[in-house]
Amino acid sequence: MKITKLFVSFLLIFTLFFTGFAIETYNGGDFLITFDKLSDSVYNDNINSQFKFSIKNIDSKILKYNVNIDNVSGWDIIYDSNIVLKPGQTKDIYIDFVSNSDFDFSSSVISSDIIKITQNEDYSGIFEFPILINSDKNINNSISLKYTIQILEKEKLPVKYITKISTGDISPKSSLKYTIYAKNLETVQTVNIQLLLDDKILNDFNEVFSLSNNYKIFSQDISTELVPGIYNLKIIIKLSDDEGKYTIWEESKKILILKYSNLKEELTFKKSLLKDIYEIHLHNFGNVKEIYDKELEMGIVKYLFFGSNYDYKNTDNGIKFDLELAPSEDKVLIYYFSYLGIYIILFIFLLLIIYVYYRKNSNPLDVETKIYEIKTVVYEGVKSLKIRIGFENIKESQIDDIKIVFRMPIYLNIKDNSFLLSEPKKVLKGKSQYKLIWEFKNFEKNDSRILGFALINNKGILGDIKLPDLEIEIKIKGKIRKYYKSFQTIKG
Repeated sequence: MKITKLFVSFLLIFTLFFTGFAIETYNGGDFLITFDKLSDSVYNDNINSQFKFSIKNIDSKILKYNVNIDNVSGWDIIYDSNIVLKPGQTKDIYIDFVSNSDFDFSSSVISSDIIKITQNEDYSGIFEFPILINSDKNINNSISLKYTIQILEKEKLPVKYITKISTGDISPKSSLKYTIYAKNLETVQTVNIQLLLDDKILNDFNEVFSLSNNYKIFSQDISTELVPGIYNLKIIIKLSDDEGKYTIWEESKKILILKYSNLKEELTFKKSLLKDIYEIHLHNFGNVKEIYDKELEMGIVKYLFFGSNYDYKNTDNGIKFDLELAPSEDKVLIYYFSYLGIYIILFIFLLLIIYVYYRKNSNPLDVETKIYEIKTVVYEGVKSLKIRIGFENIKESQIDDIKIVFRMPIYLNIKDNSFLLSEPKKVLKGKSQYKLIWEFKNFEKNDSRILGFALINNKGILGDIKLPDLEIEIKIKGKIRKYYKSFQTIKG
């Protein structure tokens, strides 16, 4: 027994002596390992330990490193076995050795529903854990370490809450992770935990620790409202006693919140007779300002019907939007093609057609035009023809004035003495055509007239002849309206 205690004392002195010195070892070219100690002493009421070492890539390439530790009965060994480092990069690795329900005290009490009930207060022992570290570049060139855990007999020690903050990436995509270990705990305790970021409370909650649940892993989401940068993180643990006094443990660390870009868009489309509407719902899930850049190709015709709820720029191919979104900001971009203008134009055009049709078909006169006795000569064409115009008042009780205007090409002549019943009141000659005008007054209902004459061309006219429309001007109660009547085409 004395020899054992003497050995333990020597081991503690040896461990304390080397604790203040960093030890380095490397595998000959790929990486360098740095650590402070290769042993730890724990008490038998809470058997767990953590080994920390740093690994540095001293190669010129990105390498993957592997940490291999054989399983040991009664122990949970928790560590990151997959490590990827850039050239010159260093990373801290933590290996947690935690005893589980299979740990053999030689005289322990085992229960099926909880991990531990008691432990052997006289238990002590030594465990050694070989650790093998290598790189994928050269698996056979490894570094071998041996971590030793000395388990000592239980002593009455004050409770201590130990916080460790993860060194992993932190952003709205990657949460802040940290662990809290209640050391030397014998009873159930409820503690208050506060997370402060630059002295602003990030989270405030209570947590229960017990002998069987004294090690907990926590995760804290990072809001997109926190801009990227370096922050001072402080974790405060408060334990209140029966008198209302607090025991406080604090852990502080500088953390870097990385930039995170995540702009989401969702398109919806609505179609109607008057509009085609496109809605783009935008949300910035990142923690940096985003610019939504969208260009729409369109021709000049489509551009005439285009509209939007945001300003845009004209480009060679169409139009372009540039929308700025702050972190956590929502925007709805709406652009549309309105066809109301087309419908208005079509409606006006329809009204015009109706008006023309009405004017043409509301003529109170029943008008008949006829071309007959067309004489043609081979190789000379049309020599002569006769025209008859008949009209009758079938609607109005009385028409004050009627003016009939007949137009004909200047290359045609009127045959002498060929007028039937009434000769034109006026004959006007223009540069390209003649105009014959008949005028009648007080034209009562069922009154009718027939006009007729013959047209000749001594030289003949080759090709088809299309006479201008007959113009009919009617005056009723001071209002003048014009109507038109077409002639048949004369085939040459």
